[in-house]
Amino acid sequence: SEQAIDALARRLRERIAEIDPNNKYVETVRGHGFRLNLTES
Repeated sequence: SEQAIDALARRLRERIAEIDPNNKYVETVRGHGFRLNLTES
């Protein structure tokens, strides 16, 4: 379900933030879903 995917993305963001809080690797693409951003921000 969409709620399960949103929860998974949230947990993934939280865990990645523990390692590297300065970058946002999982981006929300409105109307499409999510994108993995491996470039430094």
